[in-house]
Amino acid sequence: MCRVVFISIFICSITACETPIERDRFSFILDEPTIVWNIEQDNSMEGEYLTVDSLVGDHVYMKLPQDFYISNTNNENWIFGFGSNSRYHDNGSENLYEITRIENNLIVLGNRIKGKDSLEINETICFWRKGPKDFAKCNALPLINVKLWPDFVGESVHMGFIVFDSISMQHVMYFNEVDQDSVSIYAAGSKNLLEWYPINEGKPFYTSADFHETTWSGWDSEGEKQNSPFISDALFHDGSWHLFLSGFNKEGERSIGIIQTKSLLQKGKIQKEASIGPSEFYDAKGAYYPKVTSDKGIFYMAYDGVSRADVEKVCMARSGDLIHWQKMENNPVISDHKGWRSSFSSSEPNFLSVKGDSILIMVSGTKAFKDNLWERRITGRSWMDVPGNVADAQLGVYISTDGGITFKAHKDNPIMINDYSDDLENEHMGGNIEFIRRDSFTYIIYQAKSLHYNLHLRKKPTY
Repeated sequence: MCRVVFISIFICSITACETPIERDRFSFILDEPTIVWNIEQDNSMEGEYLTVDSLVGDHVYMKLPQDFYISNTNNENWIFGFGSNSRYHDNGSENLYEITRIENNLIVLGNRIKGKDSLEINETICFWRKGPKDFAKCNALPLINVKLWPDFVGESVHMGFIVFDSISMQHVMYFNEVDQDSVSIYAAGSKNLLEWYPINEGKPFYTSADFHETTWSGWDSEGEKQNSPFISDALFHDGSWHLFLSGFNKEGERSIGIIQTKSLLQKGKIQKEASIGPSEFYDAKGAYYPKVTSDKGIFYMAYDGVSRADVEKVCMARSGDLIHWQKMENNPVISDHKGWRSSFSSSEPNFLSVKGDSILIMVSGTKAFKDNLWERRITGRSWMDVPGNVADAQLGVYISTDGGITFKAHKDNPIMINDYSDDLENEHMGGNIEFIRRDSFTYIIYQAKSLHYNLHLRKKPTY
């Protein structure tokens, strides 16, 4: 009996005994389905997978719902995908085809985009949207040419934030190296959002040495290698920019800290103590990736809290001065780990908006990979039966209309995914996204990965 009770308590500690989160198709700049892998067309559940019934040349027959998202009116925006039936390479994007025509339960395939495997009967199929609705891709190459920053290590770029600096009349971006032992913070400028050039002669604005006097950063998670923290947002208040970062101290504790500066073109004052660090059950192992905004004189922060069981959930905090923060009593505010977010890892906030009692949070997520000892050694199906988005981070949006007490998930989550047909972004989304509205166009700058992380620009007319 005691053993059963212990197991029940353990399971509840991992899932927090969650009740299913309510879903709704509320208004958002991105509001169209991006992935379909089951007959229910519901990415918050596994459901009954879409599989091939029969094949005749390029004609694929399969059971499709009557209200299937994809039709002859939008099929050019979607691609047909299936896996390769090999471990870690079976998420439904390894083999891709254009879609020529859809009629009832018939799909006529077009040109092969990617892959070499042959489609077979009973193959599990995923459909992937090539890009967010009406947003055209602007760049043929990555936005950041890392060779222009001579001290930059590696080739992967982690975007922190992009703001318009009214003093220098340019867009300013801060970014880090990623996928490297050495991590520093750099800056770039742009007049048009497409062409970016080095600020500070391409030299780092901040290195790990700048943080060794702090209690919250300067090291990696093991406390062995010197790293600067990762920067993730900035907000202007009371004559100064406040930069928000998260890093590890020598003891491996992960916390959120702040830099204050009068100008984004100059180094600022680094806050010695952390603004938010591990203190509660939901962030006992770390607090990181802060996104900040303000409404009616109150500042709000969304961040990723990591429990001792390595379960990541979205948390929030409030402040009256951007320096001292109070965690919300009802944390964590988003504990959703179902379907496309079934993995307990990855809950990084990417976008935060607060207007009165309405709060929008965009958050990353990954689908759990079936790779336990039983499936790997006994059934031999550890990489099977988990189609769509496996281990690839995508972005979804959640809304609260009661001040952050409860949140609803967008019915079409994830509402932003990478384009698997594009060689620059054929793996997964990165950790950040910026929406920039201008008179003529609305822009999205986002981070996605192929061999390396880099940044991409899309735009659509502003109506």
